[in-house]
Amino acid sequence: MTSNQTEFWEKEAGRGSYITDFLAAAENNHWIKMLTDAERKAGFEVNGKVLEIGGGSQYLSRYIAKNRDSSVICTDISSDRLSKFDEY
Repeated sequence: MTSNQTEFWEKEAGRGSYITDFLAAAENNHWIKMLTDAERKAGFEVNGKVLEIGGGSQYLSRYIAKNRDSSVICTDISSDRLSKFDEY
């Protein structure tokens, strides 16, 4: 990742509405349904220890942490985004 890319994501993460806007879009795009459909097709449920690399808004990590018997580690290039994980 270049310093310009890192700077872009740090700036984007600082926008107050970014995460709430993204969460609304994710709900509208049925991301949870996509997750549960993939689980059903694969024959297992995501739970236990989960690692998300490049979590961005952490939408799926947040969902799994709150709704499954899981321990979630989420990484992202933007430390600001990661610091806001528990806020939403």
